Amino acid sequence: MRSLFYVLLIFLVFGCETQTKQSDNPFLTSLNEPIDYANVSADDIKEYAEIMLAGSSEAIVKLKTTEPSFNSVFAAIDEIISDLNIASNRCFMLYWVSPDSLSRVNGLAGFQLLDSLSTTIYSDKVIFDKMLSVSQSEGYNNLEDHQKLLVDQQILRFKQSGVNLDDEKRAKFILLTKEISKLSSDYSNNMNSASEVIILDENGVKGLTENFKNTYKVSDNRYEIPVMNATRSPVMNNAIKEDTRKAFYLKYNNIGSEQNLDILDKMVQKRYELAQLLGYESYAAYNLYPKMAKNPETVWNFINDLVNRSKTKAKKDLEILQKLKEKDSENTLNSKLMAWDISYYNNKILKTQYNVDHEKIREYLPMEQCLSGILDIYETLFGLDFRKVENPSVWHQEVDMYEVFDGENLLGRFYLDLFPRPNKESWFYGVELKSGRATLDGYEVPTSMLLGNFTRPTETIPSLISFRELNTLFHEFGHIIDGLSYQGEFALQADSKIDFTESMSQIFENWTWYYEMLSSFAKHYETGEI
Repeated sequence: MRSLFYVLLIFLVFGCETQTKQSDNPFLTSLNEPIDYANVSADDIKEYAEIMLAGSSEAIVKLKTTEPSFNSVFAAIDEIISDLNIASNRCFMLYWVSPDSLSRVNGLAGFQLLDSLSTTIYSDKVIFDKMLSVSQSEGYNNLEDHQKLLVDQQILRFKQSGVNLDDEKRAKFILLTKEISKLSSDYSNNMNSASEVIILDENGVKGLTENFKNTYKVSDNRYEIPVMNATRSPVMNNAIKEDTRKAFYLKYNNIGSEQNLDILDKMVQKRYELAQLLGYESYAAYNLYPKMAKNPETVWNFINDLVNRSKTKAKKDLEILQKLKEKDSENTLNSKLMAWDISYYNNKILKTQYNVDHEKIREYLPMEQCLSGILDIYETLFGLDFRKVENPSVWHQEVDMYEVFDGENLLGRFYLDLFPRPNKESWFYGVELKSGRATLDGYEVPTSMLLGNFTRPTETIPSLISFRELNTLFHEFGHIIDGLSYQGEFALQADSKIDFTESMSQIFENWTWYYEMLSSFAKHYETGEI
């Protein structure tokens, strides 16, 4: 309470100055107006986080001093937590993608500041008592079903956040939660800031495609290939020399390991301590309790059953790969099948026995063409209208922005950031930056981002993606559609339950196996052949 009072005091003392600044801060837009990301500075990020922290802290004080009702407690919690989620998502997103180092620093700091307040809210005993008062009142029975669901969901969330612990243990829970969040951010930062490269000569790049080699050729007989997700399959599937595959594999699987192994040890310990505080045997037991599986035993039974069903066939497959390597002594370090050999010899079988060449398939999958095809498919199936915004205000010149309409009704918007850059998050994600929700000013539409790291185009060749990357593109875009499909009242109900959250995307990714879908856009980048 003392920290909230201190933040509120700062807000009140400097209120006039803050109000003046708010009109200039690009994050503080009118309803459904896009953020002017091109003009967001590191100072803007810091100021925005502080403004949102102060405003949310003031709202918490108001919540704790009003008579309990559904609107004064649960609707207020939805607004407060959603405001914090939006602000922390925006900060963390810029930590992931901003080309400016200070913006990344302030983005992470802003996220941690706002996330810390969210942690404190969910462990607040005064708020929880007001929640219980509403849930046990006669008015609860008069609530609509989705309102009752919000009540039940938030009460469980508070219980899982240590609200029923005594003061000492609750303070310990809050501390552990913040420490775990900080460790997680540090882990991510170490991964994103790493810049691993393998340097190869002509002998080392044997088997790699000419297009790929030309992309990373720096001089005669010298290639510098960055170790990242976008280059993993081209190297691991095609490099003839085992020492090339080994070098890439070891660097790829040890990115950030110097710092992150210690971080992982600390996270495991702190998660265990947190679970023990709440009376769970393990963090897995704590984490699984609200989910369909309920407990680790169910998960292990499922995994072990899957292993037992797969083991015999897997052993036979490995024996086939082992025999292939034994015949390939000229290019190998030893005859034993190693982890960095699996993709290469598997790819060899696909080529020789099934006439499947993934590098040839790339030529039919120009990224821009695939993206256009995906949008056409979703427009047809869902009756949506994707409109590309010309000259959008974005954080990098390669980022595109789309607005999604149903007729002339704006449903939401999304950003596409699809090529790798130094210090950018290196994986593929479809992430929601802002959930849809009802406000006093009207309906606030959702905003999402599709984050990718496809191979860059060159002056002569477009970005060509693998079939696996196409599958990923369909999958992650499914998360964008999932976010756009919610038109409910409360933002805290926008997310799919964790047991279902991948289901829509898994349906969408399977469309890549249907000729009718593929033939609508998968055409050779030079000849136009299907």
